[in-house]
Order: sequence, then structure tokens, then C-alpha cells
Amino acid sequence: MGPIQQGVNQTIRSLGVAAGAVKAGKVADKMISEANDAAKNEMAGQKAKLNAERLKNWKLRNKKLRAEIRALKKEPGGSK
Repeated sequence: MGPIQQGVNQTIRSLGVAAGAVKAGKVADKMISEANDAAKNEMAGQKAKLNAERLKNWKLRNKKLRAEIRALKKEPGGSK
């Protein structure tokens, strides 16, 4: 095998390694993207839970306030 053939073979091997690195990079990018998506979904789930908890607390607070208003209205001298 002559020096030109060896150079060609080396170039082909280098291209193969580069192509493998590119593919590995794409796989890694996809894994990172999936991990980011999962993290976003987790955050969205946590935010939804927090919003549901806030809404529940808000409704409970309003219910208590309405009960207090009703009680005040029933008192003698209270507004009607």
C-alpha cells in the first residue's frame, strides 16, 4: 500500500470518526432536549399544583369572609 492509499485510508477513518462524533453529539443533544422537556413538564405540574392550592385557599378564605358578613348582617344594628 502506497503513501497515497494510506493517506486516503486515514482520511476515510478520520471522516468516520467525525461522523460518529456528530451522531453522538446529536444523540446527546436529543437526550438533553428530552431532559429539559421533562424538567419543564415537572415545573408545569408543580406550578399547576401550586395554583390549585392557591385557588382552594382563596375559595376557603372567601367562604369564611362571606360567613362573617352574613353573621354581621344578622346582628342587631348590622347593615342589611
